[in-house]
Amino acid sequence: MLAANDAAVRFAGKARHELLGANLWRAFPVLACSEKGQWLRRAMRLGHGAMQRFASSSRPGWYVVFTVAPVPGGAVEVVWSYHDSQAGRPSAERVG
Repeated sequence: MLAANDAAVRFAGKARHELLGANLWRAFPVLACSEKGQWLRRAMRLGHGAMQRFASSSRPGWYVVFTVAPVPGGAVEVVWSYHDSQAGRPSAERVG
């Protein structure tokens, strides 16, 4: 991980310095073996932009949107945000 905002730090329950330089799957082990993680692995491997919406398993009535975008040097940027399914608008927290 090259960057971690405040929401990512809270979500992981780790200090920012522990996340920086860490492997995404080790930083968020629950994500690694989930349907969301499988989609992320596939999107990252393909290396082009992609977006997918999933029901949130940690926040009933919410959904999470994952966005994968290529960046220079062959890496990809992964961002996810939580949305209230009733209001259809993003929450204040954007993770990643």
